[in-house]
Amino acid sequence: NKQNWGNPMKPLSEWAGLTVNRHNQVIKIILPSNNLSGAIPDSLYYLEALKILDLRYNQLSGPIPVSISNLSNLTQLYLHCNKLSCEIPPEISKLTQLTILDLRNNQLVGVVPTTLSNLRQLKYLGLKSNRLSAFSREINELLPWCRNVV
Repeated sequence: NKQNWGNPMKPLSEWAGLTVNRHNQVIKIILPSNNLSGAIPDSLYYLEALKILDLRYNQLSGPIPVSISNLSNLTQLYLHCNKLSCEIPPEISKLTQLTILDLRNNQLVGVVPTTLSNLRQLKYLGLKSNRLSAFSREINELLPWCRNVV
């Protein structure tokens, strides 16, 4: 759905998939199943007021940019069912407001960063169907407060 995207004549509040606050700052990007492809742009991470980023069920590829750590207000991150292929950047642990981190069904590799233990608000962690070398038991020990690890 590309309704009004990039149209400078339309306010951000009218762009499909975006929600803005009263200061016209983007607080939600919800664009699942939009056939988005390519890398996640670094410029996305300048949206400092962003609370929810939902890009699931697209064709996004490449790494999760390290600059994701700029999104300090992010509470929910949905990147599952894409083609992301990289290690989980340890910088993701700077997103201390995260309650949901869903990275399932990608091509992520390596170990789950132990720095995820900084995510004290996390209630859901989705990692299955990747090529990660940590097991659920180890992750549960790392994040005992996280109610749902899949």
